[in-house]
Amino acid sequence: MLPRIPHAKLHVLAGTGHLSPLESPNEVARLIHAFVSELDQDHARPKTLEAFPVAFDTACSFGATFRV
Repeated sequence: MLPRIPHAKLHVLAGTGHLSPLESPNEVARLIHAFVSELDQDHARPKTLEAFPVAFDTACSFGATFRV
């Protein structure tokens, strides 16, 4: 997902495996907080409620949108 999320950075957590949020919750929370704090909020946040699913799908599903 790194190439799909603007301004994303890769962080390797020493001693942490595939379950990073469970194995290192404080470090993961700190990194997420730092990432969100650095975002230009005006450009990163979808402008309308309808835009949230598209933004989520674009970031997490590599652009494959799902219709519900």
